[in-house]
Amino acid sequence: MKFFKVIAALAALLAFTSPLSAQEAKSDGSFEVYDVNAKAFYTSLSESSATILDKASAEKLTQILFADGTISRREIGQLDQLRRTDLQQVFALIDGESIPLPVANDEARAYINILFERVPLATLWSGGASEFQRLVDMRRMAPVVAKNVENFVTSELLKTWKRSTIYNAYEPIRAELKERHDKAASLAGDYPQQFDELLYDSMIAIRDYYEERPTIDGPPPFIYNWLKPDRD
Repeated sequence: MKFFKVIAALAALLAFTSPLSAQEAKSDGSFEVYDVNAKAFYTSLSESSATILDKASAEKLTQILFADGTISRREIGQLDQLRRTDLQQVFALIDGESIPLPVANDEARAYINILFERVPLATLWSGGASEFQRLVDMRRMAPVVAKNVENFVTSELLKTWKRSTIYNAYEPIRAELKERHDKAASLAGDYPQQFDELLYDSMIAIRDYYEERPTIDGPPPFIYNWLKPDRD
């Protein structure tokens, strides 16, 4: 595996490099739906009589829209309507029927806005807890997005690992992992664990690369094993 080239290429081609266009959005608060899974989602949401689109639902919807590995302009228009602040209700046009839907609450809107208000990964990586939360949210969106985030973080940690040797007690990488873990620890819910998982998986990617080259020593497990997520 051409590890370094893969990381550089994927990080450079990250999907979130420019704002999404909402050309498919309509001013009347309606949008057409063609994807069968999205139809089922919207129908279920409408039948639930929910008064808001919460973050959990926004996450599920985004995963549905990204299921084919990309997101179309029409689907962008759907999300743009759902994040509106000037309406309490929008309408999905499904098989000729207009179905009423609630718009996103503040938390869900912030999640959807990741796709519209793009921030460079380098900016998020150099930030604090709130930026780390956004990295976790991005990683949850879809496999293609997760892979881009993971490759970027791996490339950044790799830079630090290259400065870490037995002669400096691996202090650079140990300090960076600890600092980032501590920043994320202030987040609510499972975000601290999810961020630790991102760090851990990135270190595993570095380890795997060096294991393919037995003449070069990779990071010893004690450096990152304490971040290991409980996946059992």
